[in-house]
Amino acid sequence: MLDKLAEEVKNWNEKAGNNYEDMLENVHTDSWWNQVLAQAKVNAEEANEILSAAQEKDAVELLDGLIDNFYTACGLLAMLSASGYSVGQGVERVLDNNNKKIFESYHMAASKLEDIDNPDFYIDEAYINGVGYYTIKDQNMKIRKYKDFPKVDLSDLVPVSGLKQKELDV
Repeated sequence: MLDKLAEEVKNWNEKAGNNYEDMLENVHTDSWWNQVLAQAKVNAEEANEILSAAQEKDAVELLDGLIDNFYTACGLLAMLSASGYSVGQGVERVLDNNNKKIFESYHMAASKLEDIDNPDFYIDEAYINGVGYYTIKDQNMKIRKYKDFPKVDLSDLVPVSGLKQKELDV
């Protein structure tokens, strides 16, 4: 599904004059990074529209901002896909990693919360088909990582030139 969506957004961007054809051969050059930065700024602008709509309790603008944010994020997805990034595999790994933040035991969640030692964090519970699931959340209801939470490795999903560029920048 991500590949199809990325292709549709790529086609739309090409019609709008944004060409991704040379992305792969120019990956991680200054020009490439400038294109990514420009798209990231557009995405941040759309995210700010969501925030404003929520603060103003404007349901129509909330929906519009969400869809625009999703579309601009798909534009970045299309750029990275055209550049040789394995975005779909990355999504799968992040989803698998995020599932490690959900516990089927209250006691396990409580022991992880104890290790964090943050008074603003708490254990939230949800029941699905009679099965309890427990997460550690903050006051904004964000699910938090626990101490020594494993970092997801995406390095092999980035074009090799990106890794070399990163090593050169160190």
